[in-house]
Amino acid sequence: NGVLASTLESKVTRVLKAEQKSMAAREDLIKDFRNWTLLIPNTESSSMVKDFTELLSRQKTGDQATLTKLSQLKNHLLSVHAREKKQRELINEQTKILKQIKDSEVKYGHNATVTALLREKLEANIYNLEVVELQLVRSISESLREAFLDYITAL
Repeated sequence: NGVLASTLESKVTRVLKAEQKSMAAREDLIKDFRNWTLLIPNTESSSMVKDFTELLSRQKTGDQATLTKLSQLKNHLLSVHAREKKQRELINEQTKILKQIKDSEVKYGHNATVTALLREKLEANIYNLEVVELQLVRSISESLREAFLDYITAL
């Protein structure tokens, strides 16, 4: 088993929480710098600190935009996760149906009605699995790609 979208989403959530704490601390720092400039008696020094504070503020604004894009990426990962989960459920169901077919063939015979119904159930499962896998691929290749590009652009 490799890494699933749910694992990635969980880690992105942790990063977002840490970054939000960092943003709050940075906002506090910016506020303190602004207050400090009021106490600096030298106009030139005060102006230098104000300029630096403005740079910090702009950086924070850019970082907020990046966090917004990361949050959107997280939402796309949730969508991918839902499809991965459905895929796993269908694969597990397929395994159960195959076992039921084997058992039915042994118990009732290869051409029994019960066995035929189970084969139909398997066909439906295979079809549903193909649809979900197509949706999964599309979700990754289109939606997630767009989220990646949006995030990269925000950097």
